[in-house]
Amino acid sequence: MRNRWIAGCLVAALLGTALAGCSSPPAEEPAQGAQQEKETPVQVAAVEKGSLSQHNEIIGTANPSRTVDIIPKLNGELVRLNVKKGDIVSKGATLGIIDADDLEVQLKLEQFSLEQAQDQYKTLHNAQASDLELDQAKRSIEQAQLRVKQASNRVADATLKAPMSGQVIRVAAEAGEFVTSTSPLFTIVSTNPVTFSANVSANQMLLLQNRKETKVEVPDVGKTFTARITYLSPVANEGGFYALETQADNAKGEIKPGMTAKFIVEQEVLKDALLVPTEAIVEKNGASYVFVVKNGRAVEEAVEVLESQSKMTAVKGNLQANDQIVIKGQMTLSDGNKVKLIEGAR
Repeated sequence: MRNRWIAGCLVAALLGTALAGCSSPPAEEPAQGAQQEKETPVQVAAVEKGSLSQHNEIIGTANPSRTVDIIPKLNGELVRLNVKKGDIVSKGATLGIIDADDLEVQLKLEQFSLEQAQDQYKTLHNAQASDLELDQAKRSIEQAQLRVKQASNRVADATLKAPMSGQVIRVAAEAGEFVTSTSPLFTIVSTNPVTFSANVSANQMLLLQNRKETKVEVPDVGKTFTARITYLSPVANEGGFYALETQADNAKGEIKPGMTAKFIVEQEVLKDALLVPTEAIVEKNGASYVFVVKNGRAVEEAVEVLESQSKMTAVKGNLQANDQIVIKGQMTLSDGNKVKLIEGAR
């Protein structure tokens, strides 16, 4: 078009004719189809360097740390009952009392015999009796003292006390009933601390053998507790498993015996590895890639997957710690595409 305008102007000059419109050339027309390069919206995360751990779960149960049966030492009528099932008791609390009237009479008789033996010794001493007579009187006092102590203990046996703090889960008689020394009358359990136990495989035993504590999740409570490992059997049972016992504080009584417990054991798989979010990995033609954001563009980088887990994957490739890699929007990217970070980018 410009060439035509120049040729027209030359003809006009030769003919001496002024042509309107020859004063300036027409403007160039823009090329058709030219458009601004599009930006693909993406979210990114930083490449990390660290250790990748494997998450192991072992199923176990919660149990009382102690269970104690209280068996009466006497046969007789239960004249007083101070507790019922479900009661929380402290160590030394009186649970019940057995009729001990005859025993108290026997104690008074023994105390009277002791007084007589002491009076006899005083009389011999004042009379300046022989050493032999005084020694015999001393032995009589000692024997009487032993009989008093024995009778006193028998009276004390009539009062049944809690040997530890805990919860009463068994009461085998009512007040007025006859009890014997052949079967438990009360059972008390202690749930603080609470015991978590499980049977573990040989591999799990090896993971735990040098540890002092482990994490235990109790789904019914919705919490995870730190438990101290109190016992790990060095010998497998008949089923080929090793007994594991741990204890955790349970001052609030949240954990009840019988609840399911999950032991959480972390096993370090790789050290000093490049870690990327698993969702950032793109699979193409049997190979793995990630997109690294550099100068506003997505650069495709091939990586070798060393260990993959649900959240993080250890890789090997041309990456550095803190590189920004695409975790959202990577499926629509090609190498060199211009990108735009959107809300949620890190």
